[in-house]
Amino acid sequence: MDSKPSPSEVNPQWVTPILSPEQWILVPGAVVKALELCGVNDVITMHGWTESEFADCPEFESLQWVDVWVMPADLINVIAQREALGFTLGRDDWWIRGCSSAPFELLCCHESDVHLETVNLQLADQFRMVFSGCGLDLRQVVN
Repeated sequence: MDSKPSPSEVNPQWVTPILSPEQWILVPGAVVKALELCGVNDVITMHGWTESEFADCPEFESLQWVDVWVMPADLINVIAQREALGFTLGRDDWWIRGCSSAPFELLCCHESDVHLETVNLQLADQFRMVFSGCGLDLRQVVN
């Protein structure tokens, strides 16, 4: 039986160290800037695993694990809408995937770090430079 490697075993990856709440405030803007610099016109985004309590917002669960197609400039508004329901970057998972000109997957992880996976080294370099300009360290994972 042949087994296929998982995408993470094939695609290069980058990761930040654990981010503080103050650093998480910078992440959405940095992501949007990097995507726009690379000419990414649309992305798929969703939130998933959560450590937050949403008992007061029953609509939150119906939004969980649902793909939303957006332009990068709209990501900040979508995240802000979810934050109004109790979502927290760094405490809950938020995925952003690009499938067109620059395939990638970015995970704002519930473990308080950011993971980037892509074979597009230009996109990874843009993320690294934009994050660095915000004081965020995004380093390639070396296996």
